[in-house]
Amino acid sequence: MRGLGNPGRRGQLTELMKKHRINLICLQETIRGSFREVELDSFCGGKDFHWLTKPAEGHSGGLLMGVDLDFAEVIDIDLGEFFISMMIETKKDRKRWRVVNVYGPVQADRKEKFLQELTDVMLTQSDPVIIGGDFNLVRFAEEKSNGQINKRWADKFNSFISTAEHKGIT
Repeated sequence: MRGLGNPGRRGQLTELMKKHRINLICLQETIRGSFREVELDSFCGGKDFHWLTKPAEGHSGGLLMGVDLDFAEVIDIDLGEFFISMMIETKKDRKRWRVVNVYGPVQADRKEKFLQELTDVMLTQSDPVIIGGDFNLVRFAEEKSNGQINKRWADKFNSFISTAEHKGIT
């Protein structure tokens, strides 16, 4: 959802959330420094949402995450350099899980720190974890339009995914 500063984008988000009755949302590339409470309330169509944000850095990044409080209780939040996350407990079946919303760096010199931060989050959790977002990494050459990738970073990303799979993370 690149550019939530655009009124048309905000309208699209509001429409999608109502149409699909979204209970949990994670957005990347908001390109926003902050959100007003009235604006966040307008996104969720009157539902009571708990919102968590990470400001954009310049003209890129920015994370927004929300959970419908009728769907789940927010037990804990965690803010990292490259992620925001919530530990939630669903009200219906009392299941707990950590949802991690990421925006990975484009700069190669920050990618190692990014993958380490996610690994640390993943390995310290005893409850199930779901990690999603914009990793700014690819696994295979087929994922790039020109087919050219940095094999070193693809290997490191695949290693991270393998570690996550062994821990049972989605």
